[in-house]
Amino acid sequence: MSALHALGHEVVLSWSPDRLKEVMLPYGQDVETCRPARMTDLVFTDIVGLEQIRALHGSLYHYRCILRVLDVYGTDPLFNHPLFNPEIQSTSWGGKGLDPAQFFTHFPHSPDNSFLGFVVQKYNISGDEEEVQDYFRQIALLYGKRPSVLNGRNKLRFIDLVNQHFNETHATMYVNVRNKKGVEMYESIPDYVINHRNLGQEEFRRLLRKARVYVGLGFPVDGPAALEAIASGVVYLNPRFANPRPVADKKPTNRKLTSQNPYAETRIGEPHVYTIDIRNLTHVEQVLGSIKGMPRPPPLVTHEFTAVGFLERLHAYLENQNFCPNEVQTLANSGLTWRRNKKQWPPKSVLKVKLSEKGESCTMACSRHKLVCERSLFNDVNNEKLFNTLGSNCRGVKQILPLEELEIYRRRLVYGKPEPPCHAPSISTFTSQCLLQTDKLLFSCACAPPTDVQRICPCREYGDQIALCVGCY
Repeated sequence: MSALHALGHEVVLSWSPDRLKEVMLPYGQDVETCRPARMTDLVFTDIVGLEQIRALHGSLYHYRCILRVLDVYGTDPLFNHPLFNPEIQSTSWGGKGLDPAQFFTHFPHSPDNSFLGFVVQKYNISGDEEEVQDYFRQIALLYGKRPSVLNGRNKLRFIDLVNQHFNETHATMYVNVRNKKGVEMYESIPDYVINHRNLGQEEFRRLLRKARVYVGLGFPVDGPAALEAIASGVVYLNPRFANPRPVADKKPTNRKLTSQNPYAETRIGEPHVYTIDIRNLTHVEQVLGSIKGMPRPPPLVTHEFTAVGFLERLHAYLENQNFCPNEVQTLANSGLTWRRNKKQWPPKSVLKVKLSEKGESCTMACSRHKLVCERSLFNDVNNEKLFNTLGSNCRGVKQILPLEELEIYRRRLVYGKPEPPCHAPSISTFTSQCLLQTDKLLFSCACAPPTDVQRICPCREYGDQIALCVGCY
């Protein structure tokens, strides 16, 4: 909200269904021009607000193309599709039929969605003597809001080892379990841990700056606190998952996590981040020894999470993203009408076509080439001519028709592993057929194809903004 205001836009807020009726009347006629009119040019909301809009208008039809949905974990195209959403009966997420880029995420984890992010402030130590002493103390701070994060095999042995290497171990865990006498129960928190309970943001940051290491315990995942620690010059211990885990229960994504914070693992790394198997105590011991033996790393914030980076990214989206069709457009509350031809963004000139390995997603295929998958460019690779330029000998070209695939998909969803038709454009190495996609909602970077299929992937380069192509903002 503050970034939109800083960029010069008029921001109107809604905080309840009643307020929504005041600021977002149903799509209707401008009384002076008799032309169709909306009261807003863009709507930023979340899933709760989306349902409020649907309830107010009966559908999202007239506002669909101007919606921007804040979505922490991301929404895969498969879950977004009204027909193929595998969670359609069990959650309000998914099945909205929006362009997947209309979902704005917390981290740049899914190239199918738009990475909005947040701002992390870098801490610069002042000359205050007490502050300097605090900054160079050797304490460990546990990452977790509740004692339940300590549950699990070998976690207490891991924390014991951390405590042996540092002068103090602190935590900020909220305890709301009481015994029959009304006394709070701390059984799962070791006695040597100094627990501060819930702290306000400033108090927490002050404690964080005193820490030498911020100790991840596996949950919460994809949280901002890891980046706040790195921005304070604190080393983040990032637990690696032996078996990649789903993001969260019933979230509309098949994305798997390799660690508690994959961004810190892949985009930052040592000496600010050590991604470790906390069950391998020998390796943990080596890492802790290395951290104690090296100078404290300087505070670091990657450009994507600075205020300037955030404003650049938001401005680029506001100026270039257009999910409305080529039709007469009307500026909200003005009656000003014009025919707007959509420009392609990012432009086709940034396209680099790559062929995936069999069974590999385009997200992974582009990443192997130090590129990122650009979903908006699938239209440019979804044609028979491109198959020929790649040297593929297609025995035939088959169009993937979602309605024909739907019954097969639903049957497999109940009785086995479904194979949604989201991998086209692609090549079946088993049948030598080239497959074209007919439903744009099913274009997907994240979709993993069957093991005999190679995907045609639209990739692009990126600089210090993975969400934006070089020279595109």
